[in-house]
Amino acid sequence: MQRAVRVRSVGGDPFSHLTTHVPEEIGRTFEKSDLANTPLLALFERAGLTPANAEQAVSATLADMVVAERLGVDVG
Repeated sequence: MQRAVRVRSVGGDPFSHLTTHVPEEIGRTFEKSDLANTPLLALFERAGLTPANAEQAVSATLADMVVAERLGVDVG
């Protein structure tokens, strides 16, 4: 399993902090720089994959020191 922790941006501004998990054989087709610059679905397409389904869980929580710094917000 590949686990990637990233910050998504909108208009150049940090928008969300997310963690993705993909099977190892798929994750090995990307480089760290790919994950930093390319949407995950585009990476799947580039690898010749068309996902049939996905699971997504969205939650909100208080920003700890690491997440706050990455998003440019205050802790909490």
